[in-house]
Amino acid sequence: PKEGSIEAFCIQNSIDLPQQEDSTAAISFIEKKALDALYDFLAHDIYREHGGVLVGEPFFDPQQSRYFVVIRTALPAQETQGSPVHMQFTPEAWDSISGIIDESFPDLVIVGWYHSHPGLGVFMSSQHLPTLCN
Repeated sequence: PKEGSIEAFCIQNSIDLPQQEDSTAAISFIEKKALDALYDFLAHDIYREHGGVLVGEPFFDPQQSRYFVVIRTALPAQETQGSPVHMQFTPEAWDSISGIIDESFPDLVIVGWYHSHPGLGVFMSSQHLPTLCN
């Protein structure tokens, strides 16, 4: 990650500094255009899961000893396999996403991914939770 200041980022973007109980937890910021793109893509088909990747910049604030990420865009994965309760990225989806990042966002990296739960609301299943390693 790049070195950066959470406080300076918030001041520069006229947003309030997030207050979280866990002062070591990473903070995520998402640009409105990225959130709008994500919503628009997921709204096009509400009968099966769809998803994509979040592209942006990871930072580390040495003063706060804390990571933060700025999500600049949400790229849809057009070539996925899915059902109402399952979504899988295909090799074609990764090829397409990689090409878009290389061509249009060469200074950014994949910082996360997203997928829908049509008709099911928001929840974390065992497949969403990270596996902890020793």
